[in-house]
Amino acid sequence: MDVNVEYFGHILQDQNVPIAARLQKSFVKEYPNTIATSCLSNIASSFLKNDDETLALGIEGYLRRIVNERYSNTVNSNA
Repeated sequence: MDVNVEYFGHILQDQNVPIAARLQKSFVKEYPNTIATSCLSNIASSFLKNDDETLALGIEGYLRRIVNERYSNTVNSNA
């Protein structure tokens, strides 16, 4: 399998992530000032490579955009 995978970063272990998961909440929203959220923000910034429009959305907005795009692609392909 000839696949090029680009490294964007890592997320350090954070005790708040499983707590948020048990509550079925976003750890980014519930714990915005924790190490995992900071790591995810760094990954998103690296991934976006200074895309000003997407950076203005923040991580949550960016992830919502991805989900909406995938959902609309799935719906359109099933039509």
